[in-house]
Amino acid sequence: LRRVVTDHASDPLARGALLHLARLLKDLARPDEARCAYRLYLGRHPVAPHLAGDVEKALARLGPGPACDSLTPR
Repeated sequence: LRRVVTDHASDPLARGALLHLARLLKDLARPDEARCAYRLYLGRHPVAPHLAGDVEKALARLGPGPACDSLTPR
């Protein structure tokens, strides 16, 4: 999923892959990386209001964390 998101960002499948990656990282107890994936999603797809609310809620549940450099926490 990470490869699809980074190497094929313009592919329509990358949008879904990014959300799946965020959820998997959260489930794997890697909240900083999940937070970065959710933030990247919102940065790439700000005009997706039907999902933006869900993504923002997921971010809020993760709480604050470090800044991100794409998918990598700093």
